Amino acid sequence: MDFSAHHQSDHTATDLRAPLHVQTASARPTLQVLTGVDAGRILALTKGTTVVGRSLDSEMVLNDESISRQHAEIYTSSAAAPIIYDLESKNGTKVNGEPISPTGQVLIEGDQVRLSANMILKFSWQKPEEEALQGSLYHCAVRDWLTQTYNKRYFIERLAQEFSYAERHHRPLSLLLVDIDHFKGVNDQFGHDAGDHVLREISKFMKTQLREEDVLARYGGEEFAILLRQIDLAEAVLVAERLRVGLKNTSVHYLEQSVQCTTSIGVACTSKNKFKDPNQLFVLADQRLYEAKASGRNKTVFGNPDDLDAPDEDFFRRPTSPPKET
Repeated sequence: MDFSAHHQSDHTATDLRAPLHVQTASARPTLQVLTGVDAGRILALTKGTTVVGRSLDSEMVLNDESISRQHAEIYTSSAAAPIIYDLESKNGTKVNGEPISPTGQVLIEGDQVRLSANMILKFSWQKPEEEALQGSLYHCAVRDWLTQTYNKRYFIERLAQEFSYAERHHRPLSLLLVDIDHFKGVNDQFGHDAGDHVLREISKFMKTQLREEDVLARYGGEEFAILLRQIDLAEAVLVAERLRVGLKNTSVHYLEQSVQCTTSIGVACTSKNKFKDPNQLFVLADQRLYEAKASGRNKTVFGNPDDLDAPDEDFFRRPTSPPKET
């Protein structure tokens, strides 16, 4: 089906329903996620065409395997209500339970857009202060207050989601559990304010080493969890070593003090073991983290070295060799 006609037309999809609310000059069109791991998330629609899907190339990316890579398209102008079109998606697009026509569907206040059984969005016009409030509430629900990484609840939900995706599509999923060695000593020697600062700085460093689609979460205390979609064991070990060596070589400065920390990392991957559920993947990574700590700390444990295949040369678009230890 050729969707270029959408852009050549005047986007005049008909809708005989009476609007529930009148658009105001200060409000802008938004979609709010009502279901799934991202429930509460606010997605603002900007002028022009917005593609909705799970592909990272989409303007509005939704992390749910039940929707298509490019699922729907929304056209927004300054003079009219947005119009939504289905992009021949696998599960279709419905507005208030009814499939939308090939000519599109005008969105009005309160409309519910169903992309799949797992993904329902609500359309509304929101003023800046309303949008900011909803965004703040969602942020608080999924982010750790100190490090601004994802929190434990969000990680557990994404682990289940990513595990299901990996199993269904026969793609690898790797999990890293990272623990800061002797962190109690940092708090005891430098104080809890310094400890909080160290956690924030370590989190920032780890974010710079990961892709946009990776999930970094503070699991508890000084322990972090990292999900790597479509990354096999060999590549996951490279990521772990890049993190471990990079953190070992980094000094965190707080006031006039300099703090250095090492980390222990446990790595598990679905491509090298058979797991019945995501909890088994987590347990194996946790066991390997415990082994790393029990055997001297400042190391990565991943199982049998013979399990490592040669990584792709273009992996992460960075050099495949980890930084040198000093």
